[in-house]
Amino acid sequence: MPRKSMKEELGLTEAQETDIRKTMEAARRDRLRKSTDLKIAKMDLRSLMQAERVDEKAVAAKLGEVQAAHGALLKLHVDSGLAMRRILTPEQQKKFASMRRQGGMNRAGRMRGMNRNNRMNDGSGAGREQPRRRGRGPQPMPEGREPGVSDPIV
Repeated sequence: MPRKSMKEELGLTEAQETDIRKTMEAARRDRLRKSTDLKIAKMDLRSLMQAERVDEKAVAAKLGEVQAAHGALLKLHVDSGLAMRRILTPEQQKKFASMRRQGGMNRAGRMRGMNRNNRMNDGSGAGREQPRRRGRGPQPMPEGREPGVSDPIV
């Protein structure tokens, strides 16, 4: 039996579904920007620390940037949660919290029933996220080699 979608479980209206989608898309874009800023600040800090002569003032300033970038990500997380609370009714908020406690979140951090494009699934599984492929996949054979033929031992 397929699981109910987030829309069905929470009893979302079309307006709520649209608002949630917009909120999640905006948060996803902001999270991407802010996490990139954090990664760059950390790379810069690492470079400053690995220099032959460490400029402590520059390190302290860059550390402030790292902390600010981390704080911006945390604020985005809190703001997204508050935005969801504004969209949902008190009863839906309780149901949402219960779903989260019961493991209603998938591995990608999205609620069950929400696909990777932040669209509500209809419960049919059509929007289900596909597993990501690991590794580089099949590699071409070097020229002049046949599959299954190993080099002679010398």
